[in-house]
Amino acid sequence: MQYGINYITDKNKTDEQRFVLGHYCTPMFAADDFEMIYKLGSGNGNIKAHHIVQSFDPEDNITSEQAFEIGQELMRRMYPNHQYVLAVHNDCEHIHVHIIVNAVNFSTHKKLYANKKNLAELRRTSDDLCKENGLSIITEEFKTQRQYMKHVIDRLVEKATDYDDFIRLMQKFGYEVRQDNYLSFKGVGDERFMRTDTLGTAYFESGIRKRIQGIDVPNHSKSVFGNKTCRFSNRKRLKFEIDTALKKADNYDDFLQRLKNADIEIKQGKYLAMRIPNAERFIRTKSLGYEYTEEMLELYFVNRDLYNVLLKQESETKIEHLEENSEYNKYAAAHNVDIQIRMLNLLSENGIESVDELKTRIANLEIKLTNNKNTIIKLNTKSAENRKIVYAIRRYWRTKPTYEEYTSFTRPTDKEIFMLDHKKDVEDHKAAVELINKSKSSDGTMPRAAYLNAEIVENNEKVAELEKQNEECSAELQKLKTLLDNLVSMGTVDEDVAEEIPTPKQTYTYDVSR
Repeated sequence: MQYGINYITDKNKTDEQRFVLGHYCTPMFAADDFEMIYKLGSGNGNIKAHHIVQSFDPEDNITSEQAFEIGQELMRRMYPNHQYVLAVHNDCEHIHVHIIVNAVNFSTHKKLYANKKNLAELRRTSDDLCKENGLSIITEEFKTQRQYMKHVIDRLVEKATDYDDFIRLMQKFGYEVRQDNYLSFKGVGDERFMRTDTLGTAYFESGIRKRIQGIDVPNHSKSVFGNKTCRFSNRKRLKFEIDTALKKADNYDDFLQRLKNADIEIKQGKYLAMRIPNAERFIRTKSLGYEYTEEMLELYFVNRDLYNVLLKQESETKIEHLEENSEYNKYAAAHNVDIQIRMLNLLSENGIESVDELKTRIANLEIKLTNNKNTIIKLNTKSAENRKIVYAIRRYWRTKPTYEEYTSFTRPTDKEIFMLDHKKDVEDHKAAVELINKSKSSDGTMPRAAYLNAEIVENNEKVAELEKQNEECSAELQKLKTLLDNLVSMGTVDEDVAEEIPTPKQTYTYDVSR
């Protein structure tokens, strides 16, 4: 949570934190402040905070001051008894407000849920504020970010004078742009970039360029392979979406939700059936193959080992029937040779000269991931210790006058009477002194809150850097392991040999010393 708060309060995005506000919390320590209230809460679920993004039409030319006030008024009307951190990002043309709000009400201790009713009320209140301030609102309802991005592209294609102007307008609307093999956009609050070619042929870069020139481009669902465009059948498109969701989902409910986010309708009756966008009818998943039955899809998340065993048995049964045909044997022999050649070419394409080098790379990546994770644990532990000391220093100075008054009494009776009203402050002061004394340096120097806070910020930056490295390492590791598994399954590499991952000569460490 604190990582998200650090992101929205970044001084480079908020005019040196000029437009940052903490409501009943300190932004630098908001995660800890939230935690104290969250522990008092009642309700279900593990969500501790909600992230709200309030955007405005760039053509309204809203100022940072206006956005700051509107964001505060939104929270006053919606969640006045919730802790929150609010920040206005003005580092781009598209000014917007980020709000991270504690899920637990500090007055009633009831929990806030992001259900349809609450989201509709939040959106309605935000629209009312925009109307009151003479700002534009979005009148259409969009269920997903895909639908909203299509709406924005359609709107800006009509306004743009050329392709470069279109890209500039998308950036003005708060979209990050990536132009490599495919055109991709990432909106405010989106988790990842979205390729425009997944929206249809009218949203390919070439299609957008033609539309800007006034040429009508029909929108078809197509998949691109190299320089060729091939129309997917509805069944193939559905299988592709199911396979993609399976790889990314954490459980069966998450799997279904990811399909819904991809605009796929789901019908759960006697048989599981789905309908892709623009299709006329539903398709029963069991008709796509044994592994797409509802039972197997659920088993994929419950017991992966049993799932693989059943899938293997089904494949072997099919092969037994096929092997009765001699023509199949001829096909299989030629097919296997072709696969082996292509997989060995893959080694070369990845800059790998041998299987040994492939295994060494895998080992290096695994050790780097382990070392980074251990370092992250150490950094987070150190930051937690520093926070405790900072809180102890705060308690020390807050309770010092009370404690000095307590020690000024000479008679035990006077002390007992004083303790009746000030027991907590006296005990807090003693506890703070004890912790501070333990934290003194070897030369007896007292710890300094400013130094500790600076170290916390530095450690958070190191953790963010390491987590980014781990994301990249994990992606590369998964790719190389898949490559090795494919070589084993083809018979190009023996399974026993593949398991002999060597100990790398180089290990990876991260210096946490100051």
